[in-house]
Amino acid sequence: MDPRLRGLLQILGIAATYFAAAKLSLLLAIPPGYATPVWPPAGIALAALMRGGPRLWPAIFIGASAVNFTIQQSLVAALAIGAGNTLEALLGALAARYVFGAGKDPFDRPAQV
Repeated sequence: MDPRLRGLLQILGIAATYFAAAKLSLLLAIPPGYATPVWPPAGIALAALMRGGPRLWPAIFIGASAVNFTIQQSLVAALAIGAGNTLEALLGALAARYVFGAGKDPFDRPAQV
């Protein structure tokens, strides 16, 4: 498979997974549709960037922006929140990899997980 196509499919798959997990998580929000005490998409974003590297950041941005647009109905707010979610995952993945010593493949050994 062409590497560019593979990368695009990875980005779309992660974005769709982030979006679906976010929509499910928002069902737990009080009041419905706003803040929630549990946010699994953050873990999905962190794991995706730790496993696939920072090149997958557009997936997080697309997924987060899309889900926030369905809540806020404001493109500017959705893009701003999406950028924040993306930056959060990028910094978390970089910290785990370089500061906390997770290494190049953080899921290679059970002790690193």
